[in-house]
Amino acid sequence: MTTNDNERLYKELNELLEDVLEVDLEKKIIRLVNNRIRTIVLKVLLVVAVICTVLFLGISPIMNASHYDPSDEENHLEEVLYEYVELTMPWREVSRNAMQVESKGFGNYEVSITLLDKTKPLLIGGNNVRFALEQGKLSVESDPELLMVHHANRFAMSENSLTKAEVMELPSSAMLYLSLSLDEAVPLETLRNMDATVEWIQVYQPDAEFQGGMLMNSSMGRSDRTTINMDDEQLLKFYCDHMELLLEHGEIWPQLSLLDGDGEIFYPTASTEVLNKTYDNALTLEEIMVENFCVCGKRDQIAALYDQFSFDSIYVDNVRLIGQI
Repeated sequence: MTTNDNERLYKELNELLEDVLEVDLEKKIIRLVNNRIRTIVLKVLLVVAVICTVLFLGISPIMNASHYDPSDEENHLEEVLYEYVELTMPWREVSRNAMQVESKGFGNYEVSITLLDKTKPLLIGGNNVRFALEQGKLSVESDPELLMVHHANRFAMSENSLTKAEVMELPSSAMLYLSLSLDEAVPLETLRNMDATVEWIQVYQPDAEFQGGMLMNSSMGRSDRTTINMDDEQLLKFYCDHMELLLEHGEIWPQLSLLDGDGEIFYPTASTEVLNKTYDNALTLEEIMVENFCVCGKRDQIAALYDQFSFDSIYVDNVRLIGQI
């Protein structure tokens, strides 16, 4: 091998060695940078976790304590919701002792209830309405059956929306669920003598902007609730007691608004004031008069109402056959 060949070989070996060293060095640098980045990320995540823990364990309890707590029995949230629904929503009833509360921290809660639709067969198997309570602000979060939706014109429909002839075309076993408005208010005693079942009445208060209602037939069989067999004095006491409870807890329910089915809506800013005037007016009543009410019965029982009353409005809430779901 010549001298030139030796020099050339030496040069190629040096170049090859330099390439190997550069590759190893590059790998080492990349590994070092990755390790450094990983260390920084872990430290940042640790700091964030510590901060979140401090906020949740320190600040969250303080915020929970400073805002409305639905799990506190003194707040009577389940009873407030029961009275609100009874007062403003015909055919609806809140199932007692079914409310569930889950704290989300920082004064936020998830509240769920079982809300019954009295125009359908009674099915109980889990809560079906969920509310979000965010730092004292209540809103409906989930209501797949639209049970918390108000019918603003329930008692302001056409009187010809269902005629007696149409009723008689139904099978004799058909059950009808109707919301009725009479052309003139009658004493509650008149409704007590009907064959059809009166489910809900609205107390006639022509001097009040809002008129509230009462259940006459509880699906839950509660002995402490109103029934149509009570005398007017007892019912008026219940009616005023219901409104008094809502007024005592006026920080929560007005966010759901106030409606009585005659087309007018009282939004949160006015709800408490309007209900207070209704309450004051109710204290002066000595007899219960009824213009708007909800009734259910078989075909012939409903048909008989056309011979007994004159209607301003008839709204069909449901028609079903016995045994039909």
